[in-house]
Amino acid sequence: MNSELFVLDCPPSPEAEYEYVNAPTSLKMAAKRYTKNGSELQTRGLTLLFAHCIGAHKEQWEPVIDKLFDLQHSKTVSHRIREAWSFDWQSHGDSAVLNREQLKEARPTLVVAAYEWAAAISAFVESPRMEGHRIVTLGHSGGVGALVHSARYLRQLRPYHAMIIIEPAFLPRDLFHLYQHQNLAAVNFVYSTTLSRRESWASRKEAFDYLRQRTPCSLWDERVLRLFVEHALEDSDNQDGRSVILKCCKQVEAKTYCDLEPALEAAVYLKSLCSRFPIHLIWGSIDDFVPGFAKEILSDPGQGWTFSSISKIDGSGHMVVQENPDRLALTIAGILDIPCLHELFVLECPPSLEAEYEYMNTSTSLDMAAKRYTKNSSEKQTQGLTLLFAHCIGAHKEQWEPVIDRLFDLQEPKKAPYRIREAWSFDWQSHGDSATLNRERLQRSRPYATSGYEWAAAIAGFIESPRLKDHRVVVVGHSAGAGAMVHSTRYLHQPCNYNAIILVEPSFVPRELFHFHQREQLASLQLVYSATAARRNSWNSRRDAFDYFRKRMPCSLWDERVLKLYVEHGLEDSVGQDGPCVVLKCDKFHEATSYCDAEPAFEAAVHVKGLSTSLPVHFIWGSKNDFVPEFVKRVISDPAEGRRFASITKIDGCGHMVVQENPDKLALTIAQLLDTTTPGAIVSRGSSKL
Repeated sequence: MNSELFVLDCPPSPEAEYEYVNAPTSLKMAAKRYTKNGSELQTRGLTLLFAHCIGAHKEQWEPVIDKLFDLQHSKTVSHRIREAWSFDWQSHGDSAVLNREQLKEARPTLVVAAYEWAAAISAFVESPRMEGHRIVTLGHSGGVGALVHSARYLRQLRPYHAMIIIEPAFLPRDLFHLYQHQNLAAVNFVYSTTLSRRESWASRKEAFDYLRQRTPCSLWDERVLRLFVEHALEDSDNQDGRSVILKCCKQVEAKTYCDLEPALEAAVYLKSLCSRFPIHLIWGSIDDFVPGFAKEILSDPGQGWTFSSISKIDGSGHMVVQENPDRLALTIAGILDIPCLHELFVLECPPSLEAEYEYMNTSTSLDMAAKRYTKNSSEKQTQGLTLLFAHCIGAHKEQWEPVIDRLFDLQEPKKAPYRIREAWSFDWQSHGDSATLNRERLQRSRPYATSGYEWAAAIAGFIESPRLKDHRVVVVGHSAGAGAMVHSTRYLHQPCNYNAIILVEPSFVPRELFHFHQREQLASLQLVYSATAARRNSWNSRRDAFDYFRKRMPCSLWDERVLKLYVEHGLEDSVGQDGPCVVLKCDKFHEATSYCDAEPAFEAAVHVKGLSTSLPVHFIWGSKNDFVPEFVKRVISDPAEGRRFASITKIDGCGHMVVQENPDKLALTIAQLLDTTTPGAIVSRGSSKL
């Protein structure tokens, strides 16, 4: 394995006023880049970034890294390792040597906060060196907090392909104080033990012989201990002549254990990261440093941490990196092999053609969050279909995941043109992650709703981008999302030749029909507006929210998977008058006013008539007429009205929220429609940019 040593400049931390941070002090961060057998040529492979625990150093990871290169070398290109980087905290390892004088001058404590390490890592991630890399971060103990905070400092919604956290040593503030006696006792123990530790030896051999006879080093893999003696110690001169001492002095290490604020904040912020990209948790089976109750709390999805996987390594404790690097590497390799079901993107939204429309202010540019889904290397199925999904009002892009996952499985054994290449799902600009991204801009410029026209324009801009060049596109929309998909065809710069349009319980209605039944229609809108505006929008925790929703209509009718996705992705962490809580991402006033924005629905009913004569347009209704009245379904579906749809299907036992109520039956229905698409038809592209 090849390694190169780098010295990187560190930017100031955003927490410049924090007790242990002194922004004017310019520090350095030592880093090593690892490659093996020309791995740097694997440009589609993964780049791994490693952060060590308190008291350790960047080279502690070398046995793990070397084993991972070997384990992944023979696998598919996307699972191989391109390169790996390991970083020394600014007060540890080679960084401690580089920064010693600056720290003495500016830091009486010599402590470097995890916030500063996080800022340095995030600056590295945003540097040109990492452009185009698929990054997976791996942190151990105190290094976990640094990686979590690094994601805070990055501008991307999904800065990392995945994160793997190993024995994280933190709890949220409220739980830390609930178990304050045990937690402070543990901190005091490790503080006093560190200060009483020997830190000088006559030679490296003497240091090795001394350490391997004492806990915890006596439990370490010999390779890791030899690396510690080689890289965590440095030559020094004292009264008795030459000696070796710790690069990170024991006073600094001890005080770093007491710097609790970054860890308490990281525990809270980690919850929101779980909804942005896959996060995998690894514990040692022995509860020697992180107590069992803390592991149980952090592993409980009801507390808000929804990890993609949780693993335990038998026979190892908190220092699993040092104790069993080979077994840890095998566990990490298994995680790297997990097919990435989704990737999160933030797309810039172009202006809508209806720039003067009541609900628009085109001077303010909004963003649209989107997720790309693949499964079992489906992206290689270049003859297959690319599916695009739009949700209903009040929902979010992840509502489609049970349908998407089922569709991948249903289509995989079929002929190449009917398999799924990839799927994309989009958050309306005032919903889901888009609402979080656009919150300040919405407050400034959108006192009411964001229009369905804007969402349609954003989807059309994406479809004409180079990303979908030569893709066979099928669009699927539910309720108001159906209208957005219909309007997206109006914004394309070239004639639309989607392979198919699938509209699930579309909520559009011809203008004249609406006015003929005006009293009933206005009463229905008023009811849904009032119910939405009066709805509860804050809960103590995600578990509290889940228990609340599953007892109330309409959520009590939903498939449990969809409800759990709503609690995970439709809510976000916040702080209320009584402390931490979770709230709706989509402001309920924005949701309520969206129901009243009727113009896009009227126009969609007209435009779909023309589409139905040139493209396969499929309608799917629920058998229950609970939101869209029966007379609207009858008129919209009537070929005598000029709308000649390729198919009209009803799903028994479901109402308007068919996506939420029965995703499996809906997926089966959509799969049958996909089997009728024409092989070879490709959507032409303009020159729009993402």
